[in-house]
Amino acid sequence: MRTKLLFGILLLVSIISFMSCDDDNSENTPLEPFQIEKQSYEVIKDGYTHIYIHNGSGKINFSIEDPQIIDASYQEGTSDNSCLGIVRIEGKQKGETRITLTDPTTQETEILKMKVIDRYLVYGIEESNHPALKSNIVMYLINNEKRDCYFFPYVDSEHKVSNKLIARGTYDFSVKTEHGTEVSAIPYLTLTYPADEKGNFTDATIPPTPHEFRFMMEEGATSYAVLGLIQHYLNVDWEALTPKDTSTRNDIIISPTLKMTVDDTNYSITGTFNSIPAIPEGTLD
Repeated sequence: MRTKLLFGILLLVSIISFMSCDDDNSENTPLEPFQIEKQSYEVIKDGYTHIYIHNGSGKINFSIEDPQIIDASYQEGTSDNSCLGIVRIEGKQKGETRITLTDPTTQETEILKMKVIDRYLVYGIEESNHPALKSNIVMYLINNEKRDCYFFPYVDSEHKVSNKLIARGTYDFSVKTEHGTEVSAIPYLTLTYPADEKGNFTDATIPPTPHEFRFMMEEGATSYAVLGLIQHYLNVDWEALTPKDTSTRNDIIISPTLKMTVDDTNYSITGTFNSIPAIPEGTLD
């Protein structure tokens, strides 16, 4: 009986010692150094971006050089354990500032450059027979005073927008009236960019020319949600552009699809409006 009792005590002591050693090893396991992969980020005005924390202790303190330009918040941990935490950066006004991230456990610090850029709307072309606005071209319409627009190729094999700029131009919206059984208001997008005699994008040294694209609103070819997106992201006042005594439909289709044509041609362009993918960094001032 005493032998069994002694054996039980020794076994209990061994288990406690093992667990204690295991805890010590866990506590003494060195943390990965705290570091951020990128040293600069861009965020659109009134938009946000995320910085993912993959190393260090997962605890973060932060300070912002100019709180009028950006705001920030930190969430430690994620539901899917994909990272240790997420810093959310919100763009408040256009400009540049810095944010300092500090891991209070490792006492390591990263200072990141933050740039708030103009809002923009993205048009991804899916089907087209147009010589310039071809399939897989991504067009960025910038909400700035110049109404700049940029054209980049989308690389399917890499699932991202290429950094190689195809062309740059400007844009404008207008509304024209059509007389049928009733007077209708038809939106138009005018893109001004350099093109050759066949309509292809060409060298930027050639003077840009305007190219008009008609919104195909008939039979659901274009979602009326597109007009709302354009108004929201680009501050286009459709009511002010629309002549009086014209009719416009107000039904909403969920998918923000836009189909455009060119008057007196067979050109047809179909794509989708969105706020992503992000424009390649360094493109905007």
